[in-house]
Amino acid sequence: MISPEVLRRFPFFGSIEPEYLRQIAMFSEELSFAKDATIFEEGTSADSLYFLVSGSVDLFFSVREETRPDEHKEYYTSSINPGEAFAISALIEPHTYAATARTSVPSAIL
Repeated sequence: MISPEVLRRFPFFGSIEPEYLRQIAMFSEELSFAKDATIFEEGTSADSLYFLVSGSVDLFFSVREETRPDEHKEYYTSSINPGEAFAISALIEPHTYAATARTSVPSAIL
């Protein structure tokens, strides 16, 4: 559990009623990741929405070759900055992560 005040720092939660914010805070947690840690992988089940507290997270998209399905190339697509939400796939069907998220520096994430 984290404090609802931590969630209030994120614009995403700006219009949520205090009681709902308290309920969200009850099942939220702050996680720490070392540099180059993979938070989630493209194509896996999207069961969590994340918010970057500190650090930096890079998103990568994989392209697989049709003739060689075991081989793929990974392309950098964007960076997530503190205060931003990511893994929006958790809110959208089919609830599958569309990219791989990896920390570029030690990071704290909700």
